[in-house]
Amino acid sequence: MKRNLLLICSVISLLLIPLWTVSIGAPIELKMAHYASPESKEQEILKAALDDGILQQAQTNAEAYLLKFFAALGFPNTIFTYDQG
Repeated sequence: MKRNLLLICSVISLLLIPLWTVSIGAPIELKMAHYASPESKEQEILKAALDDGILQQAQTNAEAYLLKFFAALGFPNTIFTYDQG
């Protein structure tokens, strides 16, 4: 049970660590109309994140962390695969 809780906490922390490692001084410019739907606002935020490379940096940071984490647990040959769907 403790091992599962540790794994869950570690995975959740992976979502937060990349946000802290992104350059704090880099402004993200969002130009949103007040009448835009929530879906279009979400798309604009996603586009800004992609343009600034935040998502790619978060993925790189998460992979580096997980490689070390799984190696420490005894799994030195971790391979990441991605769903193309």
